[in-house]
Amino acid sequence: MIGRLTTDGRSPATVRSASIRSLRQPSRVRIHTPSPAPDPVPVWERKLTTERVAIRVREAEEVLYPVRWYRWITAAAERTCPECGGLAGHTWSEQQPGSSPPLHVNCRCRVALDHLEWRVRYVARWRTRWIAQPAWSWQRTGWE
Repeated sequence: MIGRLTTDGRSPATVRSASIRSLRQPSRVRIHTPSPAPDPVPVWERKLTTERVAIRVREAEEVLYPVRWYRWITAAAERTCPECGGLAGHTWSEQQPGSSPPLHVNCRCRVALDHLEWRVRYVARWRTRWIAQPAWSWQRTGWE
């Protein structure tokens, strides 16, 4: 049997079933809208830079300080008492306890500076030190 054909060469039953199927499915119509121009995007570059950083450091520092040494001078005479005679020529530093004349009534002894000695003392001090520290930084180099 020769059936009727549509203009595109399909039978009417095929066309009818295709149209029924299209009614069941939602339409997929695309409406073309021009997209807006994209916003410019910055271009970033990573660079290695050197920053100076201050740190606090506790260091030992040499400090020189004087120490005075004293000598007991006794009057050289036959009237020197046994108390002062025993101290004749004795030396001591200012950090050690020592007696000072007059030890008794009519004492003719005296104390004189013998010599000066310089000593080193280590004192802990806080200091600010600057160090170079590498750091990564981001820099904007342009726009896309």
